[in-house]
Amino acid sequence: MDTDSQVTKVIESTATTVAELKRDLRAAGFNVENKTIQEGVSGIEFKTDDAILPHDVPYNGTITNDLVFRLTKAQKHINSGAMSRPEAYAAVKKLGLQEVIAKKYGKNFTMCKTADLIAEVEKAEKKAAAPAPKAEAEKPAPKTEKKVEQPAAPGCKKGEEEKCKAIAGLVELVGCLINNGHLSLADGKKIADIVGAELPAPKGGIYSKAELDNMFRGMK
Repeated sequence: MDTDSQVTKVIESTATTVAELKRDLRAAGFNVENKTIQEGVSGIEFKTDDAILPHDVPYNGTITNDLVFRLTKAQKHINSGAMSRPEAYAAVKKLGLQEVIAKKYGKNFTMCKTADLIAEVEKAEKKAAAPAPKAEAEKPAPKTEKKVEQPAAPGCKKGEEEKCKAIAGLVELVGCLINNGHLSLADGKKIADIVGAELPAPKGGIYSKAELDNMFRGMK
């Protein structure tokens, strides 16, 4: 999942390192430049491309290799103690702030205080990171809800039509609870097993929204 684009995809990968994972993420359409990669099941944040990805991770009493990766924008900490004057010059030129600074301060940026240059760089970077405003004529894209595909009810015998309908309704209810984050997939499957039905995994992956939220709680 990408926190910038809000895109979530399920992909298959044989990657063993972060560099190999990035390759597969690019192939799937994700932008991995200047992004921090976190894994939710193990709770690990990866710092380097040669870092080894977790394998056989314990989760809810079982071992899994169905990992959940989150891409977040790498944070830049810019302040007067972290950026030298030459670095501030470079940042001003990179962001094209020469004219803006000249108009605001009435002099060339090379004559301004380092703190003022850093303040303008921070302001420009925050503006660039903010989401672009939507055009007035633009209509929001319709929301598509992830649904658990309802399986066929167990073979109905004559006189058991009502029973089959009840089972199908229960399976649909369980699927809705999973998709809305009120029930884990594991518990949903237990319920389906009791009534002899088969519950497929949600289309968005094997983890519910509540499980995903819990995985990354506390991770920036």
